[in-house]
Amino acid sequence: MRMRRLQPGFTLLELVLVMVIIATAMAMIAPRLTGWNRGQELRNCADQFISLTRLARTESITNGVRYRILFEAENGKYQIKKLQGTQWVTVPQAVGKVLTAPQGGKILLQVYKSGIEQQTADTLECIDFYPTGRTQPAKVTFSDRAGMLIVIGCESATDEFRTLETPAS
Repeated sequence: MRMRRLQPGFTLLELVLVMVIIATAMAMIAPRLTGWNRGQELRNCADQFISLTRLARTESITNGVRYRILFEAENGKYQIKKLQGTQWVTVPQAVGKVLTAPQGGKILLQVYKSGIEQQTADTLECIDFYPTGRTQPAKVTFSDRAGMLIVIGCESATDEFRTLETPAS
């Protein structure tokens, strides 16, 4: 009678059992991961807006021209433009494209006039950046379809835009 040598490894049955256990665990965990991306999308939108404000301020100082971020708050869209003569024109770089709030989200713009009075997006839908390095103080609230909010603001003309309030984790 021949003796079989023991070979290290797994049997097909052991491999199938491990795969069943992994599949069961993934089926239980997957529903909890569905909301993870929503918060990330809102944070990405906020980061993109802050980057755009920094670009507008830097370009305004560098080129000696007023820049503006124009909003279509009801559509959840915004875009950077610059003053050329008496016309506001789209910035030719890739950043001149129309940017949007997260899918199903909204934008609320509050522009501070003289630090105390406020104008809402109904009367003024832009934020101006001046060649002197000054910025029009404003607060922008981005929301997503789940109702999560991120508030970004610039509280004085010499400040930069930054995140003021973020969603609870």
